[in-house]
Amino acid sequence: MKKNKIEEVNGWGQTLTSPTSMDVKAPMAPTRSITFDNLIIATGSVTPDDPGVGEQERRHL
Repeated sequence: MKKNKIEEVNGWGQTLTSPTSMDVKAPMAPTRSITFDNLIIATGSVTPDDPGVGEQERRHL
């Protein structure tokens, strides 16, 4: 992605402040404003922790 000048920004999108800018809140960091020519929003997920299942067992389920 670096060769194509793409920057990955992790955090929560707060507000699209204009057609080319957005406020982003990162974990344990202040909100920052980013600007862009093109925007791709990729959503992700986190699997919930199962009580009683350790990390090693989870890999073999």
